[in-house]
Amino acid sequence: QSACGAGTYAESDGATNCELCASGTYQTEPGKSKCEACTPGGYCVLGAASVTLCPAGTYSNTVGATNDATCLDTPPGYYSTEGAATATECGGPSLFCPGGEGSPRSVSDGYETFTDAALDGAPADADDTSTRTSQRSCADGVTCVAGLGVPCKIGSYCVAGEEFLCPAGVVGEAEKLTTAACSRPCPRGAYCAAGSTAPQLCPAGKYGAVEGLTHA
Repeated sequence: QSACGAGTYAESDGATNCELCASGTYQTEPGKSKCEACTPGGYCVLGAASVTLCPAGTYSNTVGATNDATCLDTPPGYYSTEGAATATECGGPSLFCPGGEGSPRSVSDGYETFTDAALDGAPADADDTSTRTSQRSCADGVTCVAGLGVPCKIGSYCVAGEEFLCPAGVVGEAEKLTTAACSRPCPRGAYCAAGSTAPQLCPAGKYGAVEGLTHA
């Protein structure tokens, strides 16, 4: 007598031949009397000795799948590794997933991530930082930190996502400034060092007759 090989089975005593595992089932071991239902994350063709995994960028939650039609494209904002039964959220704001991804993409320097509602199947919650779909250049007036656009701090200005101190002789009194002129020139009777958020009055015994002084 001989044992039925992987991908086949003999259901009853006295069998004279082995049967192929039906589509949607598989058997990895020889000498078995039945086949197992194909597990989620893949599919099983006729006579399968193992589960054929869905490729990265797709997933399947179907039990007993018979072909690759059950491997669904991963939607925007998510990714799926090989053999995934479900799609996984892309991650934090430093990552984005346009759709059909096998792993998240990292945001580029000077860029912020966002959810593009125009993408087919995009997440409904555009404010959810765990399911970002896309990236874009940071606007002037903000600096990009790990994929988030953060308002430029007072005493500084931001161009294309990069932050600079307001130069000496001017003052930065507001957030989201976009040029080296910052808020205004340092007023008469005061001086402004680099990064100033408020003018410093000239000390007793000195005076400032002009705007834009940089030191006492």
